Amino acid sequence: LSYLPVISRQLVDEIRAQRQLVQAERGELSLNYDHLRTIDVIDRAIVQARRYTVGDGVNVEIGCESSDLMLVSDTTLLLRVLLNMLKNAVEASLPGESVRIGCEQIDDDHVRFIVHNPAVIPELIQLQIFNRSFSTKGVDRGIGTYSMKLLTERYLHGEIGFTSAKGEGTTFFVTLPTIHPDSDELIH
Repeated sequence: LSYLPVISRQLVDEIRAQRQLVQAERGELSLNYDHLRTIDVIDRAIVQARRYTVGDGVNVEIGCESSDLMLVSDTTLLLRVLLNMLKNAVEASLPGESVRIGCEQIDDDHVRFIVHNPAVIPELIQLQIFNRSFSTKGVDRGIGTYSMKLLTERYLHGEIGFTSAKGEGTTFFVTLPTIHPDSDELIH
């Protein structure tokens, strides 16, 4: 019975994610801007990901090349995107493998979050990965990558993509402005 709190948290999180997705698709999602440190956001994403991945034998760690940068964005939406990236990476990995998450500065106005795992996505799946309801995991799945793209591009004003190749593994990335364009008049 010690696993009940974990399952309860996961269920509540899934309900929130579904509600958030419906609001996002309708254009009804409101953003709350915060001053964020990238390492703090990464740490929070790792803690949340570990709740979902207990006992799977996959190590989730911060990439040693990660930069600690400042940005202004919506913490909840950014965490939702990063958590989906981490969960997908862990699910694609084998016990004993590692998933790395990190952040780098692209230029004065942009940061990029990166999640890497050693698995390779088959080419046919790569072509459909951001489609709504596409899943390799069964019925009632397939909104994770779709919601990542929707939240990143429509609400966080960023870009999302990935690379996947034999010998290199798979890397998902989210590039965001360091200051959300709609936040200027809302945070001071």
